[in-house]
Amino acid sequence: MARKEPPRTANRSAPSQRAAKGGERAPERLKDSPRPERGPARPAGAPELKRPMPALLGPRLAQEAIGEVLVTEGWDDYRLLDMGEGAKLERYGALTVVRPEPQAMGPRRLAPAVWDAAGAAFTGDTEEEGPGRWRIAPGVGQTWEIGVDAIPIVCQLTSFRHVGIFAEQYAHWSWMAEKLKALASPSSFVPNGTRADPRGGAHAPRQEMPLVPNGTRADARGGAHAPKEGNQKPQLLNLFGYTGVASLIAAKAGAEVTHVDASKKSVAWGRDNQALAGLENAPIRWIVDDAVKFCEREVRRGRLYDGILLDPPRFGRGPDGEVWSLGEDLPHMLDLVRQILKPGPSFMVLTAYAIRASFLSIHELTADLFGHRLGRISSGELVVRETGDPSRPGRLLSTSMFSRFEGSSS
Repeated sequence: MARKEPPRTANRSAPSQRAAKGGERAPERLKDSPRPERGPARPAGAPELKRPMPALLGPRLAQEAIGEVLVTEGWDDYRLLDMGEGAKLERYGALTVVRPEPQAMGPRRLAPAVWDAAGAAFTGDTEEEGPGRWRIAPGVGQTWEIGVDAIPIVCQLTSFRHVGIFAEQYAHWSWMAEKLKALASPSSFVPNGTRADPRGGAHAPRQEMPLVPNGTRADARGGAHAPKEGNQKPQLLNLFGYTGVASLIAAKAGAEVTHVDASKKSVAWGRDNQALAGLENAPIRWIVDDAVKFCEREVRRGRLYDGILLDPPRFGRGPDGEVWSLGEDLPHMLDLVRQILKPGPSFMVLTAYAIRASFLSIHELTADLFGHRLGRISSGELVVRETGDPSRPGRLLSTSMFSRFEGSSS
């Protein structure tokens, strides 16, 4: 289960995030080299920003919590067993796996024989986006199944050292599920079946369109559109949704889910997970699209969501060759998310891996765009606790940084 550690002081430096998603560290400036003069934010002749920069919004009203540490302790089918010397030893179901981990800088606690007995070890490129190889023990396959909150999913040894799930995000998934269950409860709706408006009224039900066979609504463009608010289900948008674990957990919690990812393989993997879990009739809309373009269309449509997840890569490409760069595109992306997140009780969760910045950077960006709303903004790190040596307190492995916004009506 995941539990939240007490907030740490904001002036303590956080560990740098995984170099595996951001490449090597930039060389430090030599002590004897002259300090560069402070110049304009954009030097003369520099190219204009590809995405528009969000406008400044009103004064900050939201409460802010900086330096929170969200700990994933593991569950029956996942444990961080040991870490050290630039690697981590994990158990996914019945399979133990060794993968590179630059954050694991200390000594290993378990015996070398335990590490050597792992069923699979990644031996290739340590870069997050670089292909590599696996050393696999005899009889071990490339794919296998594990469970996440009683939802079976398929894991796979990929050439990019991933296995189809980021276990540290269990802290987000369990929190999200509780929020969605609360939004789906009858108290969230007024008698006519519409969602209660925090200003005292109710959102009028939108005109329903005919159902298509998978239970979603027909889209005017000829595709399928998720059911509207009148169905009394909270709407969850999962951007950069990968293999759909969060989407399945959200659907099980009572949400209607829109899952967006630029990778056809990832979306197909998510559909396979849906079938394996027996959730074929769950209201999940699987979309292969560029996340920015999708959100820009949703803004034009006036579509709103109760919850939005973002797990963007540092770099990526859309299905039509669109280029994504987290440092350049995140402000515009988050501004679009702001415009399609419902007022009042709603939430947004942003996770970022291996950017050359601390969680303070994404906290301030989130506060700039969501801070004028009533609610709470919290930012910090996602970590996993080591559990393989019961004779010692488990160490914490930093994996990523996050920022959450939870809206309220008062």
